[in-house]
Amino acid sequence: MHINKHVTMLATLGFCSSMGVFAAEISDKKNLSLEEVIVTAQRKVESLQDTPISIAALTAEDLEKQGINNIYDLKARVPNLTVDFHPVNNQSVRLFIRGTGTIDPQQITQDAPIGVYLDGVYIARSTGMAFDVAELARIEVLRGPQGTLYGRNSTGGTLNLITARPNPAESSFKAKVSAGNYNMLSGKFSWNQPLSDNAAIKLAYLGSEQDGFIENTGEGGDFGDRESEGFRIDLSWDISDALRLDYGYDQSSVTSINYSMQAVRPPHDAPVSSNPAETFQNQIGQQAQRYYDYTIEDKKLDKLATSVPVSPSSNDILGHSLTLSWMLNEQQFKYIGGYREMEDRTRGILSAGSESPEYRLDYEAYTSKDGSLHLDAQAQPLDHSQFSHEFQWLGSALNERLNYIVGLYYFEEDGEEIHPLHHILNGPVSIVDTPLTTTITSILMAEDSRFTVHNEAWASFAQLDYTLPIFDDRFSVIFGARHSEDSRAVNRYRNLQVYLETETVDKLLGVSIALPPLFVGPASDEFQIDAKKEFSDDSFTFVLSGRISDDINTYIKFAEAYKSGGFNTREPDPVRFAEGFDEEKVESLEIGIKSELLGRRLRLNANYFDSEFSNRQMNFKLAGAITDTRVLNAGVSQMRGIEVDGMFLATHSLMITASFAMLDTKMLSVINPDTGEDQTDEYTFFSAPEVTWNVGFDYNVADFSWGQLRATMNYNYTDSVNMDNRVDLVPDAMMDGYGIANGRVGLYDINAFDGSIDIGLWAKNIADKEYVISTIPVFPHASRGVYWGPARTVGIDISYEY
Repeated sequence: MHINKHVTMLATLGFCSSMGVFAAEISDKKNLSLEEVIVTAQRKVESLQDTPISIAALTAEDLEKQGINNIYDLKARVPNLTVDFHPVNNQSVRLFIRGTGTIDPQQITQDAPIGVYLDGVYIARSTGMAFDVAELARIEVLRGPQGTLYGRNSTGGTLNLITARPNPAESSFKAKVSAGNYNMLSGKFSWNQPLSDNAAIKLAYLGSEQDGFIENTGEGGDFGDRESEGFRIDLSWDISDALRLDYGYDQSSVTSINYSMQAVRPPHDAPVSSNPAETFQNQIGQQAQRYYDYTIEDKKLDKLATSVPVSPSSNDILGHSLTLSWMLNEQQFKYIGGYREMEDRTRGILSAGSESPEYRLDYEAYTSKDGSLHLDAQAQPLDHSQFSHEFQWLGSALNERLNYIVGLYYFEEDGEEIHPLHHILNGPVSIVDTPLTTTITSILMAEDSRFTVHNEAWASFAQLDYTLPIFDDRFSVIFGARHSEDSRAVNRYRNLQVYLETETVDKLLGVSIALPPLFVGPASDEFQIDAKKEFSDDSFTFVLSGRISDDINTYIKFAEAYKSGGFNTREPDPVRFAEGFDEEKVESLEIGIKSELLGRRLRLNANYFDSEFSNRQMNFKLAGAITDTRVLNAGVSQMRGIEVDGMFLATHSLMITASFAMLDTKMLSVINPDTGEDQTDEYTFFSAPEVTWNVGFDYNVADFSWGQLRATMNYNYTDSVNMDNRVDLVPDAMMDGYGIANGRVGLYDINAFDGSIDIGLWAKNIADKEYVISTIPVFPHASRGVYWGPARTVGIDISYEY
């Protein structure tokens, strides 16, 4: 089966190559051509078609017409890129490229394998990663390992977010107001003001609110309710002909109510376990079933009940970025500095669907049945700060045959989570009914969890690009190298408290007698420990690229990257926590072709890749645990696939875009580091759909003397995908494939008020498709819990610009 897939992949790539050569021979008589796309993927300004890596670039116009307002909206728009949110914190984004990503991005003791950069500044934590307020000029998605120029653990790929810079040439103003169903209302405003002939400032503000699409029938707001506000200041100043300064400041605040997992399948009948925690969970699961209705399996409910008030989560972020660029004798020296702060307070209810307080899974307030023990409501807090410095030297030599970039990088971050004693779980383990009484014996779990983290990293890197003096200078070689050093230190305190509660209800008198909670948690569940680990790595990149013709480029690329090790704050064993886990490494081979054909009316890019991970970090949920996991360096894995991106300017009025990706993943080896046992057949890949594709069109319906009527439509498909590492959990963790259609019809460039007005009607998920975006198997009350994708949303945008 795997062989057939690889043959298909190579055949597809070969077809694209032959199609490119054939199409290049066709003459074009209509004088149509695609606009050139400029990217900075290799830390220099160059054409997308001249960049010898697998990259997808979305311009400001693409973002506007496709309704992409943040990173989550990229979901399924870029093949082999999947995006979802953390089940407990919907403001925390989980990114996967080519099946590589982070299951638990909230842990600041672990790094993500997908690097995200805003104007060249690395964003360490995906919590709150929306950047709604930024006026983006372009988003670049670099697929595959980026281990030399982007060395911050970019084993899976990199996202570059590039903002539109202030313009000193003229004053301008933009305003966009949107309204839609679910009481959606937003306004985004920006003002560009020249300060002199060589300096300008830009101010931007965003305010938005929208109701969630799952109604909460209990107290509090609906699941998915969201309010956000933010502003941004940008300054650009050409201090002299040789020196330029770019500064950016952003601040945002989001208040939201997290979506809650919907239990769609009852817990499995579990045998007696030798693990006491697992036995308790099995007992809770069997009793908790009486509070849930599983009769409609895998069907979305528009309403969920709760037994406690649903409290909002909050996320506040501020950031500074500074870029200085100095030209000296045709050499460029650049400094990129960044500082960011984040304050996150997460609340979540994972047991929604039941109105009974007898079973709860949340951080809300709890009072024992006899009234002797009270736990206050406690949001999960996370305070984080980071700063970074990067120095680059760019230039050329040997009559511009050799272009080079040399750099130094330093990064530091601090994080703290102080989560005082709080409720996690309460649920019955035994319910005994008699004609006269009902006796309920319940378990109560509470935890005091605290940790502080200090991480440092530095690196030196270089990349040389040399044009070979053969075949009319059509071939070039690129060599890149990076040395990285990472240091991680953490202090962690954990106190898990487990109680048994017993209450007897007299059915005749309607009174109850509750005993004081009985503490049953072992003393070993309390510990405080300091730990530190250091890591180093040398990664290399080699690329051979060649221009077959003026319109067709090909390349072959070998790349390495590493992801540093760390610690797992959800590890319950203090010894294992202190041991931490080691770094992982990836080696990748990629063959690609980039072409512009039919007189630059058709852009067709394709590549085949083969990547192998060694010492892979694998995250496992522990038996009988609610939130506890274990990270082990247990795996060797392989990913192979193809990616095809196409754009065709069919007529002056019609643009057609299409892309396709096929991914084949395989666990080559999983050896249990404790026992030496080969467990390869027991584990599989997480969030790695075999096929993703999308197709869209942009059609200029009519031109009028007063404006333009345009229509855009796109359809995105994601194949079925597993959402857990363990093979035995795949039946409950598998998500079906789905396709989503989005569209927009708009009147553009309407001359009015000394400027122009755009009016657009849009719809996302036009068919109101019910689809799952995340699953959680093996919670006490469900063998399968799901999070549903957004329902159909429709609305109108009105924009004004001068």
